[in-house]
Amino acid sequence: MIAQDVLEGKWHTIRGKLKTKWAKLTEDDLLHVDGGIEQLIGRIQRRTGESREAIEHFIDQAAEHASNTADKVSHTVHDSLDRAHQAVHQSLDRAQQAAGETAQQVADGMRDRYQQAERAIHNRPAQAVLVAFGVGLVSGLGVALLLTSHRREQASACGSHRQTRDHLGRQLSDAIMSVLPQSMGGRH
Repeated sequence: MIAQDVLEGKWHTIRGKLKTKWAKLTEDDLLHVDGGIEQLIGRIQRRTGESREAIEHFIDQAAEHASNTADKVSHTVHDSLDRAHQAVHQSLDRAQQAAGETAQQVADGMRDRYQQAERAIHNRPAQAVLVAFGVGLVSGLGVALLLTSHRREQASACGSHRQTRDHLGRQLSDAIMSVLPQSMGGRH
């Protein structure tokens, strides 16, 4: 026979099955199981006229069915969580692999640019020194102009200094790019 704690733990499922099996049972008959399994069986016997053995057998089957259903739900949830866990790990693995490939491509591209610059310097050392000197000189002048412009901008609230500075910055950048050979990233 079913234990009281098992009955209480699965009461909602068992209660529904009892009402389905014996429609004569009222809500009051099935309201509480606090009186114990004996009291429940006695109520069902009085209402339905069923034998004690038949009632005990039915309650045991209902409890077993409730356990099986709970086990199935538990297994289904567990399986779903396992599949979700595997899917997350696969997604992370793919993302990690893609990130590694991208990092490798960037590193390869940087290495190629460095080798191109190294070859250009090796093939034309005098031109490379002149270009580096010119870039340094123009950059220094540009920074000096920007700092001077920035000080003037702070001294006055006028926005035209900012436009002038931005314009000078663009001109400076264009000048540097036009002086550099194409092999070093310049424009012609």
